[in-house]
Amino acid sequence: MKKTLLCILLTLSTLIYGDNSRTIRHSPLSRMQEHILTDFSPSKSLIRFEDGSHFKTPSSSAPTLGKWRPGDRLMITPNPYYFSFYSYSIYNLTLGTSAPANLQYGPSIGSRFSKQIEELDYRVALAVLNDDSYWAISDDYLDNFYQWKESDYIIIGSSNKSCYKSILINVTLNHYVEANLYEE
Repeated sequence: MKKTLLCILLTLSTLIYGDNSRTIRHSPLSRMQEHILTDFSPSKSLIRFEDGSHFKTPSSSAPTLGKWRPGDRLMITPNPYYFSFYSYSIYNLTLGTSAPANLQYGPSIGSRFSKQIEELDYRVALAVLNDDSYWAISDDYLDNFYQWKESDYIIIGSSNKSCYKSILINVTLNHYVEANLYEE
C-alpha cells in the first residue's frame, strides 16, 4: 500500500511540476539506459545497438527511421500501448522521435558493451551484472525474475510506468523486469 501511494505521489509530482528529463539524461543511471545507434536498415526495419543487439520495427516506421543516423542516442522503454504487437518503444533522444520494436537478436557475445548477469540473489530480488551494477527487482516482476540464470544477457532500458526507473530485458527469455539501480 505504501509503495503504491509513493508511486502515485511521484507520478503526480511529475505531472504537476513537469518532466525533469534534462537532469535525468545526464545522470549515471541514464547513461546506463542510453544506447547508441550503430546501424539500421529502414527497408528491413532493423535497428542495431552498440552492444550488437537488433530490434525489428514495423514497416510503417520506415519514414521515421529514415531520419535516424548512426551515433544517435537511443533509449528502450516498454511499449505504452497494451494492444500492440510490439513489446518495446525505441526513443531517439537525439531527434525526439520513436518507433515500436521487438527484440530480434541479443547482444554480441563478448562485446565490451554487452551486459551479463554475474550473480542473482532470489531471496532479496537482486541482480548483479558484469559491470558491477546492482539492481533491485520490483516485486511485481518476481515470477519473471525467478526464471533468470547467471550468465543470461541483459539489455538495460528505461521504465515509463512505475516508481522503478529502469527495465532489465533478459535476452535469453525475451522478457523484462522493472528495477532500480541499487546505490549504497
